[in-house]
Amino acid sequence: MLLARIADLDPERDVARRGMGRTPFAQPRRDNLLSFWAVTRDFVDRYLALYYPDDAAVAGDAVTGDNGARPSEGLPIGQGSR
Repeated sequence: MLLARIADLDPERDVARRGMGRTPFAQPRRDNLLSFWAVTRDFVDRYLALYYPDDAAVAGDAVTGDNGARPSEGLPIGQGSR
């Protein structure tokens, strides 16, 4: 089974890692993805701010704090993940 780290799924990091931030040609997929990512990230930040004053409060919450407890295990990707 193939595994992906959560950080690998961040399109901003992916674009930077591959050196695709600036290209001499149009990249509509990249531009759209980064636009959607920015909107999604803003929504999540604002939503969490309603309930948690800072990152420590999220980490201290019994439900949300455990979501990142095992990031090294990765996420299944590809055909072998079923």
